[in-house]
Amino acid sequence: MAQNTAGVATQPSPPFSTDRGLVTLGLLVEATTRSRGEVAIDTLEKRLRNRGIEWDTEQLKDELDDVIASHCWLGLAWVDPDRTRLATIAGVRWFCESSMYEQLTATIPQCHLLTNQFAELAQDLDRRFTNPRMLVGAGATTFHCLFHERCQRLRRQAQCVLTNNFFVALRWQEEFNDQGKVHLIGGVPSLDMAATVDNEKLAQWLRARSRRPDVSLISWHFVKPENDGSVTLWTKNTRELALKRAATDLTEGVLYIVCGQEKITGEVPKGGKSYSLERLLDIQKQKKNQRREVYFITNVEEPSPEQQRVIDCLSQDRFAEHRVWLVSPCTGLPNRG
Repeated sequence: MAQNTAGVATQPSPPFSTDRGLVTLGLLVEATTRSRGEVAIDTLEKRLRNRGIEWDTEQLKDELDDVIASHCWLGLAWVDPDRTRLATIAGVRWFCESSMYEQLTATIPQCHLLTNQFAELAQDLDRRFTNPRMLVGAGATTFHCLFHERCQRLRRQAQCVLTNNFFVALRWQEEFNDQGKVHLIGGVPSLDMAATVDNEKLAQWLRARSRRPDVSLISWHFVKPENDGSVTLWTKNTRELALKRAATDLTEGVLYIVCGQEKITGEVPKGGKSYSLERLLDIQKQKKNQRREVYFITNVEEPSPEQQRVIDCLSQDRFAEHRVWLVSPCTGLPNRG
């Protein structure tokens, strides 16, 4: 059976479809529940033999691969590459109930175009940073951008990562064996966003220059063209404003704002909070930020009238003059002089 690098079957068949399979699955759940979340395969085999059930060890492991892939709500993962022990991942059952989990695992072709553009730009970070401090915001798109296959070098070189994104924190710890590089930003856990929100103390904490991120990767929920020709960035609610504003204001080196084309709209829900691109431009003009770069990345190919208004605004010379660049399939990579 084909497997990916995580040891999970890429095309799982229905796991444990026989009676003995169902008994095995029941014992597996019971074993992980009673043994503080971890069970050895030889222990599971012994319990099965006591019930008169025999499995070939490798066949059992393949069946368990199918369980991991098909029953994500169990939150199971292999502890070691040899597949000798299984454990439950803390919090996975909770995360799987979030709407963000559905977005994270959905196959969205448009997302690939956006993440590919980010990966292309990220190849250029070596020219500026050896071991960057990073800040990564909540959302499925930021997760997919950061863990793009072409961004492995960026992840390896990062000195540390600040994030409020639970999925980023868990995936980072998995990739680097919990080396202490990732730090979860304090706040109130949100089931819907799979992130901490109400991060009100973040801006104050980041004001110390030694803590400011060199590179930030965030997304805003909506991008709205205004009647006067300006553009505003929006959150769905006040609870998520603090981190997005802190990252936009206080990133020292390179700020990436990723935005799917469906987020560019003339209507935003009530209760949202806005951030003006004019404020961003004023920050770029400050002498201390004369080397800071901002990339607004979107996957718009054939702009609607509202999307075209956003593109026209960001394409003005005054933005490029102060190192704010639009990156889109319909405009190409920016000429940064």
